Amino acid sequence: MNDVFAVRELGIPVRTVMHGVLVRGRDAGGRECLYGVMAQHGSEIGMFLLQIDIDTGESSRFDMPAGIGCGPLLWSEHWRRFFTYVSDGMHGDGRLVEFDPAVGAPRDLGV
Repeated sequence: MNDVFAVRELGIPVRTVMHGVLVRGRDAGGRECLYGVMAQHGSEIGMFLLQIDIDTGESSRFDMPAGIGCGPLLWSEHWRRFFTYVSDGMHGDGRLVEFDPAVGAPRDLGV
């Protein structure tokens, strides 16, 4: 079989993505990487973050606090972390969520 048409497993598939954004950032070691933030319809998690190694394509998934939707994503080179403003619905209160790669978990900073 021709390798061009061979099926390769690239990871766990994301089903029914409602929102997806890629931004440049840095990992815990300070190396450039990509961050993908996605919302998945029908999932109890809802929004999650993928940290993607540019050289290898390997990724790590970080689930956002439950019950929130997607919002704009901003990487801060000064603070070495990203921030996103999210809401828990079309008319819900907004929340600020921070992800510091050195900590390795999103933190809900509140309304």
